[in-house]
Parts: sequence; C-alpha cells; structure tokens
Amino acid sequence: MWLRKDDGKLERKAFREAFKSANLFPAEYGLAELQSFYRDYSEWGTHSGVGAISMHIRIEATATGQNWGHTYLETDGKRTTAFLFRMLEASALVAGACFNCFGDRLKLDSELIDWRVKLAIRMKETAQVIKNQILTA
Repeated sequence: MWLRKDDGKLERKAFREAFKSANLFPAEYGLAELQSFYRDYSEWGTHSGVGAISMHIRIEATATGQNWGHTYLETDGKRTTAFLFRMLEASALVAGACFNCFGDRLKLDSELIDWRVKLAIRMKETAQVIKNQILTA
C-alpha cells in the first residue's frame, strides 16, 4: 500500500484511509493518547526531515564568518532531559495500552498494580522537578 500510494486515486484513497489517526490509534485500550507522541516525534527524531535537521544544526560566528555544524546527539541538558521525560511518558502510555488490552489477566498481578501506582507517582514528581529546573535555569 505504501509503495503504491502514488499510483492512482484509489491507491491514494486506500493509503489515506489506512493511515488515518483513528485507524493507527484507536481509542480502545488508550491508544488514542499516543497520537500526540506520534505526531510530535515521528518527524523530529532521527529522521532526516527538515524538522529533525533544524533541531541539530549549530551555527557559530567566527572572525572569518560562520561555522555550521550538525550534532547527531543532543547536547543541551535541558532539552535532553525534557525529551527523555517525554519518551518515558510515551513508554508509560504504551505499557498502559498493553495493560488495558490484557487487563482481565494482568489485574490479578498485585505486584504489577503496585508498580503502576508507584510509576504514576514518580512520574508526577519527576515532571515537577524537570519543570522547576527548566524554569529556574
């Protein structure tokens, strides 16, 4: 389908239908919450799109002009911390979707339930620490 999307109207329509948000992230099991992560990060990660490249370009003024460079890995501590936390949030949503999908069986695991409660508490605490660091820096 992906390779044939430009072959004609029917192929384009089938492609669009397959990749609608409702099909990729159905509300069932909590997958709809992952749509914002997909939208925000599918073109901002390691892809070679304009958005990803623009986040990693560094321009420095020199005595003779400018030096342009591309850093593959993020070096700004605040941005790295915020990005890693967003990835933790996305991972927690994926874990939650799996839990919801198999909830009838997983709800019997008391250790897993305790772990999920602790994770939610620690994520709230971590979000506040990151917010404070970014605002005070």
